[in-house]
Amino acid sequence: MSIQEKVVASVFSEALTSQDKAREFLTDPARAFLEAGLVFPNLDPLDSSQFNTHLKSIAGNIMQKVELVSMGNILPGADSVASCVICKVSAITISAVIVGLGAAGLVVLSVTSPVVIALAAFAAVSAPIALAFILGLSATIVASVVAVAAEICTWTKACG
Repeated sequence: MSIQEKVVASVFSEALTSQDKAREFLTDPARAFLEAGLVFPNLDPLDSSQFNTHLKSIAGNIMQKVELVSMGNILPGADSVASCVICKVSAITISAVIVGLGAAGLVVLSVTSPVVIALAAFAAVSAPIALAFILGLSATIVASVVAVAAEICTWTKACG
């Protein structure tokens, strides 16, 4: 599990174990992740409201549980968070950088490019494999950060 994935899992876990933490989390999930150390690049495709909407679309069941904890309708307790959800939230940072490069920017990437190294570390693969994957994303890049994150998580087998 990458550092980003550990941060995401920790934030969800805290929100599921405390009524107060659940309320704070629901107020602004993006802020909760930022405060926990998840880094989002300062790119237009990723603002707080877009991230929060994206989170609700990919983590609906978990978000419902957090909401129930916040209202005191279920007892707080640790809950396992699906690896697919953890991956999609964690991959947002790398995805935003890739989308920021644009399809044309991919041609300048090499195995020593920071985004290639970051993806290799995230996916636990070699830099040449990460570069090949990124170069194959050119059609997806024009779609969105969310689409690229979904592709990364399918590629790493976190999502089926």
